[in-house]
Amino acid sequence: MIRHLLLKIRNSSFVIRHSSSNGFSLLELMIAITIMTIALVPIMNSITGSFQSTNAGEKNTLLVNYAREKMDDIIGMNFGTISISSPPGTPTGLSDTVTLLGKTVNRDVLVEFYDGDGDSLPDNDLKKITVIIEGLQHETLKGVF
Repeated sequence: MIRHLLLKIRNSSFVIRHSSSNGFSLLELMIAITIMTIALVPIMNSITGSFQSTNAGEKNTLLVNYAREKMDDIIGMNFGTISISSPPGTPTGLSDTVTLLGKTVNRDVLVEFYDGDGDSLPDNDLKKITVIIEGLQHETLKGVF
């Protein structure tokens, strides 16, 4: 009985037969596709990570440029027209909004007198200007000369 079943299976059309042709069998093709898939997954993850890093770098560059642009505008102003933050640590009227990658963001400007001579008292002829945009902080000093 078992011998009869084995002969039936051997003669069945479902058994993979090796022939003298140079083609690939279905099993060989499936193994090749599996190996290629296993190899391509880490490569695709690497490419995705590269795109994310590029996007983050582009956003950071735009943030720095917008902060510098605002800083340049303020540095070009007359010293007396640059209002001090009141109360300290709050944005001044120089603050504004810009569109960054399709999103409106605040450019907060903080201004305070700065102790330039180290005597623990802020000097009235020296202002510390801080521009904050999306967590990026850009600072400089402006004095009366």
